Amino acid sequence: IYNIGTGQARPWNDLAAAIFSALGTKPNIEYIEMPEVLKDKYQYFTEADLRRLKAAFPAFSFTPLEKSVADYIKNYLEKDFACL
Repeated sequence: IYNIGTGQARPWNDLAAAIFSALGTKPNIEYIEMPEVLKDKYQYFTEADLRRLKAAFPAFSFTPLEKSVADYIKNYLEKDFACL
């Protein structure tokens, strides 16, 4: 079993920006405070350890987040919504 995160921590804002960009719309994000009940349970930082993955598959590379999100939205989500 391999942890296949990219090994690079990325904030949620990067994901949101990639989604808005793929949709061709201006970012419109409303921030809310973290609920008190979740503050001590939320994992604020994660970054995969890729040593085992790189040892097993040295030539493997990840597709950048922005390109992956754009591909998913344009080639999967938009097609699904076109059928509705």
